[in-house]
Amino acid sequence: MNHSTKRFIGMLLFFLLIVSQFSSVFGREVSAAEDLVDVQLLSMNDLHGKIDQSYELDITGDGVVDGVYGRMDYVASYLKERDQAHPNSIIVHAGDMIGGSAPVSGLFQDEPTVEIMEEIGFDYGTVGNHEFDEGTTELLRMVNGGEHPDGLGTAGYDGMNFANLCANCVYKDSGETILPPYAIAEVEDVKIGFVGVNTQASAGMVMPAGIEDIEFTNEAAAVNQAVEELQAKGIEAIVVLAHIPAEQSGETAVGESAELAKQVDDAVDIIFAAHNHQVVNGVVDNKLIVQASEYGKAFADIDIQIDRSTQDIIKKQAEVVFVDQNKKEPDPAVRDILTKYQDLIEPKMNQKLGYNGQDLTGDYTNNGDHGLGNLIADGMLWQIDADFAMMNGGGIRDDLLQGEITWGDLYNIMPFGNTLMKMEIKGEDLYPILNAQLSPIYGPDYSIAGLHYTWDIATNKVIDITFPDGTAIDPKASYTLVVNNYMGTSLSDKHRPISEKGQNVEMGPVDLDAFVNYVKSLGSTEENPIQIGSEGRIVGIENTPENILGEVSINEARNAETGSEVTIEGVVTTTPGAWGGNGFYIQDETAGIYVFGSDEVTIGDQVKLTAVTGEYNGERQLTDISLLEKTGQSPLPDAVEVNPSEISEQNQGQLVVIKGATISELEKVNDYGTFEFMATTNGQAVLVRVDNRTGLAYDAFPFENGDKVNIIGVSSVYNGTFQLKPTKVADISEFTEQGEDDPNEDSPNYDQPEEDPTTEDNPNNEEKPTENNGVEDPNNEETPNDQDKGGNSSNKDKIENERNNSNNDKIAENEQSKNPLPNTATSIFDLMLAGAGLVLASLILFMIGRKKQRV
Repeated sequence: MNHSTKRFIGMLLFFLLIVSQFSSVFGREVSAAEDLVDVQLLSMNDLHGKIDQSYELDITGDGVVDGVYGRMDYVASYLKERDQAHPNSIIVHAGDMIGGSAPVSGLFQDEPTVEIMEEIGFDYGTVGNHEFDEGTTELLRMVNGGEHPDGLGTAGYDGMNFANLCANCVYKDSGETILPPYAIAEVEDVKIGFVGVNTQASAGMVMPAGIEDIEFTNEAAAVNQAVEELQAKGIEAIVVLAHIPAEQSGETAVGESAELAKQVDDAVDIIFAAHNHQVVNGVVDNKLIVQASEYGKAFADIDIQIDRSTQDIIKKQAEVVFVDQNKKEPDPAVRDILTKYQDLIEPKMNQKLGYNGQDLTGDYTNNGDHGLGNLIADGMLWQIDADFAMMNGGGIRDDLLQGEITWGDLYNIMPFGNTLMKMEIKGEDLYPILNAQLSPIYGPDYSIAGLHYTWDIATNKVIDITFPDGTAIDPKASYTLVVNNYMGTSLSDKHRPISEKGQNVEMGPVDLDAFVNYVKSLGSTEENPIQIGSEGRIVGIENTPENILGEVSINEARNAETGSEVTIEGVVTTTPGAWGGNGFYIQDETAGIYVFGSDEVTIGDQVKLTAVTGEYNGERQLTDISLLEKTGQSPLPDAVEVNPSEISEQNQGQLVVIKGATISELEKVNDYGTFEFMATTNGQAVLVRVDNRTGLAYDAFPFENGDKVNIIGVSSVYNGTFQLKPTKVADISEFTEQGEDDPNEDSPNYDQPEEDPTTEDNPNNEEKPTENNGVEDPNNEETPNDQDKGGNSSNKDKIENERNNSNNDKIAENEQSKNPLPNTATSIFDLMLAGAGLVLASLILFMIGRKKQRV
């Protein structure tokens, strides 16, 4: 080998070594950076048209006000600043942006709120229960544009210029969604799918007449269908905008959005929650769940990274940012919008009606009547001239502070524009009407006028009802009752007795007009102000147990006199909340019983507790827990095989199993997914009630009439009807004649989670800005709702409503690990390789040329 050849080979090897090192170090780093796309998601939820409202908040929880927060001109400054600072920013919302609004928005059909959202630059959103406050037709007008048929709203309203999504809002006749189920955003060369979904509980939160044409289908099933379609389009980065509640629990989240996370496809990366006005930032099933308070007090900022090669989100990190007015100047454009509408309503808002002598606060009556509720109920009686009046707590949306009373003050208290209804009832009808609104957790809901009543806290039952002077009400006499039309038409368990018992209905004026007229009629002044407070209209009696029996078996507790204090020990057999409320079934070797008042246990816990015996809808239970101690873990007792006719008081509260039962009369009993059917063997039949909160909904049930199944459940009774209540998805399995199935084994045979979710249906309106623990309540609705252990539909009463009620503002950070190895070379590396090839080719040609010359 001559010198020139050696030199050529040496140069070539040296050059290739340099290229190799450059490729392994610099080239790979550049490739990693360019293979990722950074995206920013900004979000809000539950604004409720409170575009001009400010709030003093104690963010740190130390008892000291940290500042003034909220108001949409300040929100706009925060959002616009972050939006403009990031090249790939998307602004979204999770519903209830309108409805129950401040006058500056509500008096114009919430079109000012839409105008502000467009100015900020929202891109996508879903609908909540409040978007349906005035029915499907008005919602679609708000989305698509057009002036209000009654001349309300603003001239030339052209709808919303951002996408509104709902995958589970469908027309009953066609099954088609009323809005697009999803939308696709394209950022650089990646795509992101946004899916909208609304809680099925919305069906019980708005006027039934307004949504007769639509239904809300199973949330998880709707999301999964949308995900399947998105993935078919090659989209792997998927975000769900869910008007579904969640709560913070340490580093994770709980509640219905957490259960949704477990049930939906793992292609879902992020869920924006809403509805219960909490601050949430946690991870469930590798899905980030975020919720940003309420009323424009805060927003969420999620930073994500998407891998170009896989098109999937590989990193996500969230923060909830409170809108501190001290840190920003109001956005001029939004400030001008607010000023425009404030000027238009100022004369009406500032109309003077009277003078209030004390701060009147309160919504739900809970521990007894309060002044504001009494004032409203008295006004209803005055306007309608009825015997009795009732006002639901969720319809009271603000406080009435001491000082001059204006029209705007009363509007903020009663913003829904409901109509008063007068109806005839019997005196005895007051008992089911009042019992239905008693929550085992929170007590009474309704404010009342024209009557007084006492209720037993232990048994959660009305004891006696009288006129205000103590005179007894005649059970058989006819009286008149006035309520608002939300209460009078709602099909929720809390309100249904009103429409069932009421006869000869007469419609009256708008509830706000009646309230205004009544306050005017009082002629109050600063020298002669309104003075009203608690008057003993509602009194809870906490009976001290006469019988303190000490440690007894569950069977002895079941047979003890109502109101007895007992101490029992057993194993928890069901997940708390599976039938509403904080309750569970417990069983020992003698019997089983329902325990109400705690959710601090899980299936298999051995528990010792002290509580008071009681009864709820005919079922024996323990309540008023004074001691609860976990003593260990125990295997669940085997379900005892029974025939349908054997489900009775003898095994009520225990796990039982029916084998080879034929399904008949299968029917969906509410819009949340709860369903019922008859199970028949050997000519004997029993009702089976499957509550959606156990994890199985009607739309996902794989069996049909005529199928034979094995059914495990709790033997139960509801108002005299014995029934079997499955506790989880795996409790209903296919029956085989060979007897291969063992119904005591958890072997799910269809695509549902095995967990026992603790979600609670909460058909309640959003709450007013008070210290109310972030409770959501509907078009006027209700407290963290009533205990539900399984009612019957149609001819069998349904008990479905529940409420989420905690407020944990801890913010947790979530970051997934990543290893973004490049799959393709960067443009720089490509150029280098091309250059290396040219150099190599040139050297070869040069050597060939030299060789030819020598020849």
